[in-house]
Amino acid sequence: MLTHDERSNSKIPRYVDNWFLPSTLSQFVLTTDSPKESMMKGYRKRFMGNADFISKIFVPIHDKENFHWFLLVIDVDTKELVYLDSYQSPTTVDKRKSAIKKLSRFMEEWLMDPSFYDLQTTRGPKISEFKIAAPSGYGSQGQDSNDCAIWVIKWMTQKGTDGYKIKVDEGSRLQTALQLIMHPYNKERKLILNNSLKCKHKAK
Repeated sequence: MLTHDERSNSKIPRYVDNWFLPSTLSQFVLTTDSPKESMMKGYRKRFMGNADFISKIFVPIHDKENFHWFLLVIDVDTKELVYLDSYQSPTTVDKRKSAIKKLSRFMEEWLMDPSFYDLQTTRGPKISEFKIAAPSGYGSQGQDSNDCAIWVIKWMTQKGTDGYKIKVDEGSRLQTALQLIMHPYNKERKLILNNSLKCKHKAK
């Protein structure tokens, strides 16, 4: 949905500032020996584009051992691997940063492919050399909260404005749910709305 919005707001859809990659990419990279060539074709068509002027790449990551979502933002402008995690602990942070480094190496190798560029002078960014940056002051989820996915979604929709400071509460949860339901890219939108109307009539 974010990719759809980014392309819709661009005069040339393949020239967008931000790429929003699906969680399946990080799962493939971190758990398997991924077939890079076949993956690149599918992901590039659906979620990526021309990389001459790319600014940020958003990569959601799932920590299966701890059932937790966190976010990697590859900031090409600042040359940083921005690590955003709503619930960090000393026992998990090193492993999550290791996952970030592995993903950075993978993305660097991908973006070395000349097919991503129109300008002959453009060279793929040295993503693996970017420093890991962990912004502070953006808050954290509660001890018994399961909001980590909402934090990741909010960070991605915010796109780095205001230093990644966001607000997660009952209102933002409802807002996120409504955005997902009502978005024109949601193929089940009409079905959900029709079912909700049926429930409304039954309640009356």
